Amino acid sequence: MARSLPEISPRGWKSLNIVLPSLAEVRIALTGGRGNAKFHVPPSDLRRYNGACRHSKSATYPLLEVFDRVCKKCDTILPTASDALWRTAAFVAHRRDLLNRDMADREPRTWLGYARNAARH
Repeated sequence: MARSLPEISPRGWKSLNIVLPSLAEVRIALTGGRGNAKFHVPPSDLRRYNGACRHSKSATYPLLEVFDRVCKKCDTILPTASDALWRTAAFVAHRRDLLNRDMADREPRTWLGYARNAARH
């Protein structure tokens, strides 16, 4: 199963020079994460676990800070507004990353170069 939220490109986001306090405030309930371990999204119904399960207790974390440590198999669900903000930021950062790479490209502007660039996207 693929991750339900797209990753925000760190290089693309940094080059945008945008500060979105609302994005930094997006918090999500997660379990695990001790040391360098992965975080897991707790299931919506915790009654099926007994008290001995290490994933039964959750805490909220800023998603922007821990996104790379969230298990890729866990289905991350955000409220509608936060989900839209996250997906928009990921889209814009990815496009900026592509634009930076294309601007740094010093290949001659030929049809072959255009075809190679189009194949990359």
